[in-house]
Amino acid sequence: MNYTKHYFLGFYICAVFPLFSMKLNTIENGNKNDIAQDNITKLVMNMREIHNKIDADYLGVDESTYLKWVVGSWRSFCKSYFFTDEQAVEEMNRIESYITEQKKELALQNLAEKHWYVDYLLNFLAESKIKEFKNIKGSTIDTVYHPIIVEEGYKKIVYMRALRKYLHDEGLMRTRYAYYYEAIENLDNIHWAILYGHQENINGSLPISSDGNYLKSNGDHHEEIIWDIKQATKTNLLENDPKFENIKWISYESYDYRRYLAEVITKDEPAILLMKRPTRVSFILQQAFCNSKNDRQELLALRNSENFKLIQDFPKNNLEKRIRECIQELSSTHELFDVITG
Repeated sequence: MNYTKHYFLGFYICAVFPLFSMKLNTIENGNKNDIAQDNITKLVMNMREIHNKIDADYLGVDESTYLKWVVGSWRSFCKSYFFTDEQAVEEMNRIESYITEQKKELALQNLAEKHWYVDYLLNFLAESKIKEFKNIKGSTIDTVYHPIIVEEGYKKIVYMRALRKYLHDEGLMRTRYAYYYEAIENLDNIHWAILYGHQENINGSLPISSDGNYLKSNGDHHEEIIWDIKQATKTNLLENDPKFENIKWISYESYDYRRYLAEVITKDEPAILLMKRPTRVSFILQQAFCNSKNDRQELLALRNSENFKLIQDFPKNNLEKRIRECIQELSSTHELFDVITG
């Protein structure tokens, strides 16, 4: 009898306790949802209050203004059009001070989507930031470009808007063919290398190892070369090397073009043009080099910058070589000028 009682008691506990736990979880989840909904409601109300405050204090618009949204958008454009950088910063600092939420970027993004004036101010400041990116040099690269964003509040929004638009306008996301033709024409481009080593004409097949580290090319007859893609150098490896035991060779036509592009080209001897798709930091370093190549001090600052430490593979070798050659050329020119004028 005691055994039977214990059995039913155990069954009752096992059956009822999960239901009790489910009830607690439901209550807890419900409370969390209620809290989240309350936070959203408070955020919306706060944004509405700030929206109305900007209308009244900055644009002279209130609920009684006829065609409020038309008048407000027109005055937003006119007022922001004649701003200086200092005035725009002052305005955004004041607007940001109205926001009490911890995640100010989220609140400001919401406000920019709803209010023309805030959006105009952010775009105005972003355009100024874009000019800094375009004029970036060795001495300014570490203050202008941050691989890890350190800005907060509206400054973070401005930075991200400017960086995205700058990289888009400068063509960072161009097609692989656009990169190919630019590499042929632009000697300052650090993202390409020409691979020499074949004695025979190269056939069109350029398979890449499945780990993305090696490129294989074959001559018309029996010549075979395996290239180190990252360093853009010829290796002494053969296809039957134990290193490639678990590696597959992928047809280049089906390879992921987001990283590399390789094409057989016609030069004085058989060759391959290897392109590496730029990263943000390598692209901006290249821009800084182009803006600094006629100034020895700027080149030295670029070589010693924190961003220079972040670039990888053969584009880093190319940039280092170009900096060194420019410094030597500028030094020789300076010495010659001293001799002539001395």
